[in-house]
Amino acid sequence: MGAISIPLSQLEPRLTLPAQVGEPLPQPTLSWQADGSGRHDDEIEDLVALLMEHATYPGVLSRHLARALAEASMGPNHLWEDLGLASRDQLNALMQAHFTSLKALNVNNMRWKKFFYRTLCERADILICKSPHCEQCDDKPQCFE
Repeated sequence: MGAISIPLSQLEPRLTLPAQVGEPLPQPTLSWQADGSGRHDDEIEDLVALLMEHATYPGVLSRHLARALAEASMGPNHLWEDLGLASRDQLNALMQAHFTSLKALNVNNMRWKKFFYRTLCERADILICKSPHCEQCDDKPQCFE
């Protein structure tokens, strides 16, 4: 089975990249915008760092995809919706193609925002879950499909 790839054009209009390859890449532009207060800056940077640790092809594109994923994680909807994708399957394919090792860690297909935060909190030794194991937790339906 061949690799699934999502054309960057499918991320439009929420993520825009310059047309010319030689142009410097601006920050991704999402259709929803933070309020400018900077209150999520640390969270965004932590998420970008996590994603870049798992970038399949480290470089400019991965950095901008990581930034778009991190900023969209601050949005009010499902991550795939805030990225402008048609489905969660497309987000999973994007994660598989560009952040393969992180996708592999999400073995139970936890919703991506929850997975990102659970991973960051585990690193910081912060207990965010009611139960040490998902199978025993009453909130399991809220975290998984």
